[in-house]
Amino acid sequence: MDWKEAYTPPFKYEVAFILDSKNRIVMNPLLSGSDTKKVIKKLNGEIDKKLPEGTFFSVKEDEPVYILYTDKTHSKVPTLLVRGWGRLHGIGGLNLPIEEAVKVQNDFIQWIVKTLNS
Repeated sequence: MDWKEAYTPPFKYEVAFILDSKNRIVMNPLLSGSDTKKVIKKLNGEIDKKLPEGTFFSVKEDEPVYILYTDKTHSKVPTLLVRGWGRLHGIGGLNLPIEEAVKVQNDFIQWIVKTLNS
């Protein structure tokens, strides 16, 4: 399964959640509202330029998966919390085998990091 089938762009910001085009929770923003809106615009291809100087990267500590940003002072700023594992693997969701669910989520995370760093 392609990650776009599970996490369907474009994304939108709704209070404490980032939703996909089918109104499913796919991420929790960990930044201010205005910064979150910039991140979403970048993910949706509405911003071509690189976001502020620094690097986005993912950190997986068991579960959940965080996307962090390191600025020029080398501070690690939590940016996004990737969601959707229950839907990918759960019986009430897509019920994917663990290996496939991991691949779908990892592909999505890699796309987020690559897009935000470009």
